[in-house]
Amino acid sequence: YSPSMFGGDVDKAIASFKKATELDPQSYEDFVWLAIACRRKGDTTGAQTALKEALHLNPRSAFAQRVQAGAE
Repeated sequence: YSPSMFGGDVDKAIASFKKATELDPQSYEDFVWLAIACRRKGDTTGAQTALKEALHLNPRSAFAQRVQAGAE
């Protein structure tokens, strides 16, 4: 959520969240954050894939459900 003038970069965020999901593939929150970053980048397929995995890992996640419904 940081502006680029303060170091925010969607591509770097996506790379970081992908790395986080590789290091801990059971962390559904990392997949939700990856989905948010993908959505900001305009990658709806990547966002849907990440949300699907997050909800597979934790079907009761209110965080994942809110993001899936379009709230961030």
